[in-house]
Amino acid sequence: MSLAKKIAENTALQIFGKIISVIVAIGAIALLTRYLGTEQFGWYTTSLTFLQFFGILADFGLVLVTSQMLAAHPKNHQNIIHNLFSFRLVTAIVIIGIAPLIVFLFPYPLAVKQAVVLMTLMFFSISLQQIFTGLFQEQLAMKWSVLAEVTSRILLIAGVALTIYLDLGFMIAILAIVFANIFQLFILAFGGMKFISIKLAYDKKIWHEIIQKSYPIAIAIFFNMIYLRSDILILSLQRSQAEVGIYGAAYKILDVLTQAPIMFMGLMLPILTQLWVHKKKDQFKRMLEKSFHIFMIIGMPIIAGGLALAHPIMRLIAGESFAASGTVAQILFLALIGGFLGALFGHVIVAINKQKHVIWIYTLVAAFALTGYLITIPTLGMVGAAWVTVAAELLAGILLTRYVICCTNIHFKWKTIFTKTLLASAIMVVPILLLPHLHVLVLTGIGMVTYVAAAHILRIIDPRELIALVAKK
Repeated sequence: MSLAKKIAENTALQIFGKIISVIVAIGAIALLTRYLGTEQFGWYTTSLTFLQFFGILADFGLVLVTSQMLAAHPKNHQNIIHNLFSFRLVTAIVIIGIAPLIVFLFPYPLAVKQAVVLMTLMFFSISLQQIFTGLFQEQLAMKWSVLAEVTSRILLIAGVALTIYLDLGFMIAILAIVFANIFQLFILAFGGMKFISIKLAYDKKIWHEIIQKSYPIAIAIFFNMIYLRSDILILSLQRSQAEVGIYGAAYKILDVLTQAPIMFMGLMLPILTQLWVHKKKDQFKRMLEKSFHIFMIIGMPIIAGGLALAHPIMRLIAGESFAASGTVAQILFLALIGGFLGALFGHVIVAINKQKHVIWIYTLVAAFALTGYLITIPTLGMVGAAWVTVAAELLAGILLTRYVICCTNIHFKWKTIFTKTLLASAIMVVPILLLPHLHVLVLTGIGMVTYVAAAHILRIIDPRELIALVAKK
């Protein structure tokens, strides 16, 4: 099969899988919010966020490093995977393993602490999953990742639904979530063994290379985590768990939406890396330009639609008791602008192996965000946290974009596609605002049809051109 066909197949599979996964994930959120209520959903949000700090510390950016190292050393896949897997196992045991001990030092309800202990198993599983994800990205065999993710989401919603039906309570709901993620690891490992054996290994040279490549990414991700998650942690210590739950429900929607650009760039990373390593600058530029265009085509209507429909979306998903999360969601949709830019140019920085040189960006943004959260959350609560998140995301996205352009000396045409997608999105919003009495799903359908029609009239680029571009590589 040709490279273009492989990319087309993997892209189609990921899009299909992500659509199914997003639908099921939103369904699970809807069940959890309605069953747990604002306070207990706050427990869930707090425990999840607490563990994410340790998960990020253990992450070391190994998804990106795996794709990068496999692309750079095509004849040494077995040895690299063995050492990456062993490295991840050690870091996960050491770093994630201390989370259930430290949580007892915090003034959280006992249920939150118990949830952290239980969810530690889930985060250990997720940390190992990331090695296989990097392998499948490099091999263009994302069908295994899609199968694992969709299956785990179905198990998750089934487990949560059964918990609700039998009224088994908060901890059993957490157990269902943990089990689904562990099962996902089993599927990924089974698929991974189709390409490579799984065993422990220690090669000093490879471990040194892993550390050298990953520590700048790890630092960047850690600081990224500070400005993306310290809001919830500070909120959980300053405000009620009910407010954490309302804020967390809105943030869940943001998390789901930001997976799409990360998924796409994960697929593009090995290709961009090879183009840069082999000094094919013109093709690298075209790939980057087309990727930016696709982000605009997909991202702009999502942001515009989210701003227009945030309140009815949150009422539909989370229920009337979470109606206040609509205001938070509306603010956080603006953060997607910076989030999309960060996903695109953050991956490009890894492709050109400049991750050490942007640590200052993440440090600056983290300091800005942390200061903002400490100032705004005690007085403004979740609304203040949301606005600081928007400012931090925009700052990070702009600085990363600027750095890539300056570092690569690559300038591409962006004003035309930006103007066209902005205009098409504005046209899309008009019928939504004129027909507020209609159901949110009907309005979403009307908006999608309107945007597609406007994009066709304005002759916005066809995303399939990216596949044609890669075929020329």
